[in-house]
Amino acid sequence: MLQLLSAMAAVAMVVADPCPTTPTTVASKSLPGGQRTDIHWRSHIGMDVVVYWVNWEGNEQSAMVLPAMNKATGGSFAGHSFRVRSYEGTLIKEYTMAEGNVPVTIDVHMCDDLEAEVNQLYSPGREAEFEALAADHDSPCVGPSSNWSCVRTLTEEEWLARPKDEYGFIEGEGHEVGKTMDLQYASHIARVPRVSQHGPGFLKMKMPATMKKLLNDWWSGHQADITPHEPIPGGYTNVDTVPMNRLNLDRFPEVRNGLVREMQQVLQWWTNMQLRHTSTYGTRIYRRGSMLLDHVDRMDTHLASAVIQVDQSVDPDGGWPLEVLLPDRSVGEVYLQPGEMVLYEGAWVRHGRPMRFKGDMFCNIFTHFAPHDWHGPGHGSMSRPLEHMYYGYQPGRCNTLADDPSTGTGCVEPPLVDRPGAYDEEL
Repeated sequence: MLQLLSAMAAVAMVVADPCPTTPTTVASKSLPGGQRTDIHWRSHIGMDVVVYWVNWEGNEQSAMVLPAMNKATGGSFAGHSFRVRSYEGTLIKEYTMAEGNVPVTIDVHMCDDLEAEVNQLYSPGREAEFEALAADHDSPCVGPSSNWSCVRTLTEEEWLARPKDEYGFIEGEGHEVGKTMDLQYASHIARVPRVSQHGPGFLKMKMPATMKKLLNDWWSGHQADITPHEPIPGGYTNVDTVPMNRLNLDRFPEVRNGLVREMQQVLQWWTNMQLRHTSTYGTRIYRRGSMLLDHVDRMDTHLASAVIQVDQSVDPDGGWPLEVLLPDRSVGEVYLQPGEMVLYEGAWVRHGRPMRFKGDMFCNIFTHFAPHDWHGPGHGSMSRPLEHMYYGYQPGRCNTLADDPSTGTGCVEPPLVDRPGAYDEEL
């Protein structure tokens, strides 16, 4: 026991080394040639950081975001150099690949100039900016639906009265005709804690101005780079019969990492907690007749997410909502215009676009985050009761329109013995 206490005290007394002040000559330029080597990056820092490749001219090019307290794998060549910086530009580490093709592990540790950045959820002064961008969900939907920017709520009766031929799969698409919901991947819905403190688990808002300009400039300048969309596994869409397209954001790391940085600040404002980036995908371009089943996302990585509306061309009556199934057996329809987005807790809020799209294109980017210490239900400290994790548990999740006993979704409300720290306000 005394040895253990001594070891713990020694760890507590460790002081982080100073951050490098300026790049060194040795890491200022990459050299062409050399053998390819796998790189395993490991972060020991409580915030996401950016890895830059140093190009032939000695200039930094954004390569990837290394998630907080997490790992990432890539590859490079002997003689290539990298720098790791915070989003604010603080230099954290430099590394130059040596000769040989043995896999390399690069550990990125805390340095003493980062403490303020690690503890900062978003840049000073942005709270008022984000609050002003948030929408009033009670604003009415007026005029043709192609112009709607609003949230509409349908009762169960209104949902049942919708024209069946405008929703779900149709004849010849290889699935049950009229199917609008995925009922298979659902058993974890009642095992995921809330990460937003107030509201129904989603929030409509406008993009920050810097992010809107970044995406608009990129989108308008790269129409020639649009390609066919790859298959989407799981049977959630009709992409096999109604082809989609894609402008691959992964090919533009400067734009992708700029987007991730903005969305991390937005989502950390919404959740009021530190998050790590887990994935960003897009731009997906839906075409006339596209649809997407109501579903829930991955339970380990998709706790705080956003759908970002980049562009659209829709029929006058072709407003195409993101549908969310709510615990009171009502349905929320979130209508977006280009330059807007919806934040949502996709691991437990059922969402999709089961309405068949009426228009020429509808362009979305998807980005996902999770709390630093979350890796799925039951992992490590996540085995403690739901009501004691983050913002607790929202009762009624297993009482949506997808949760009739006959469907066998496996969503069962957990026994909540006590409720300290839980947020149980009715939606």
